[in-house]
Amino acid sequence: MTYASQCLMMKPQSPINRLLALLSLVLMLAFTACHDEPEEPILPQPDATFSGTLPVLYINTEGGLPIVSQDEYLHADWWIDNLGLEGYESMGSREEPLGMLIKGRGNWSWRHYYKKPYRIKLDEKKKLLGMKKSRHFILMAHADQDRNDFLTNTVGFELSRRIGLAYTPAQEPVEVVLNGQYIGLYFVT
Repeated sequence: MTYASQCLMMKPQSPINRLLALLSLVLMLAFTACHDEPEEPILPQPDATFSGTLPVLYINTEGGLPIVSQDEYLHADWWIDNLGLEGYESMGSREEPLGMLIKGRGNWSWRHYYKKPYRIKLDEKKKLLGMKKSRHFILMAHADQDRNDFLTNTVGFELSRRIGLAYTPAQEPVEVVLNGQYIGLYFVT
């Protein structure tokens, strides 16, 4: 069982716990909502290696084309290698990849960060990384690493789940290789 799935099973038992969770969420958002423009772009690390603790999502666009549009999807092949990790399922393979469409997404993050978020549409509904079966997913970049956005969004989603908000996105971390280049940690959402 992954850490994320263990967290999903924990629920507050009293109104005081719900109130504390809500207060924590409000304080967290108040301190992290305002951002200045980034000083330097976040660049992928060409010599980076996988952590070995997360599955790896491989995406190859048709003809190796870069993803430059938020409006037009590109055809792509994909597969997930679980690297033998428990709690994750491999899907497809280099020899037998699966199909998808992919395009850019976001506003500020698409325009102002080198590490881009993406919207993906699978050819068939799949249960990616244990999440609910769907064709539509987002690869969230959480690109503002200097401001701990990895933690901010994860904590925000968890608090939202714990206080019982009607719609809280599920997310699972994954390392991504796009057209043969390692582009870092993303969250399939």
